[in-house]
Amino acid sequence: MQCRTVGICATPGLGTIYEYPKVHIDKVFDEHAIVNSRDFHDKVEIGDKVRIIPVHICPVCNLYERAYLISGGEVIKEMEIACRGKLM
Repeated sequence: MQCRTVGICATPGLGTIYEYPKVHIDKVFDEHAIVNSRDFHDKVEIGDKVRIIPVHICPVCNLYERAYLISGGEVIKEMEIACRGKLM
């Protein structure tokens, strides 16, 4: 998987940590991500939850039963993932 490096859809990395918008995912392996940021490392601890805005969502959808639409920090809709478990 590659990130888009040019054009209006250019994205840094493979995803952005929502709470830390300047921190991006550098590599992904199954359910694991590599984040090369000393600042991020020093602010989080094992067990902390962070939200990730993925660049490519297809594999993410297959891993979860539901998605949540959020606006202003509030869940406004819960959606069932119809493609769950459909990878061959």
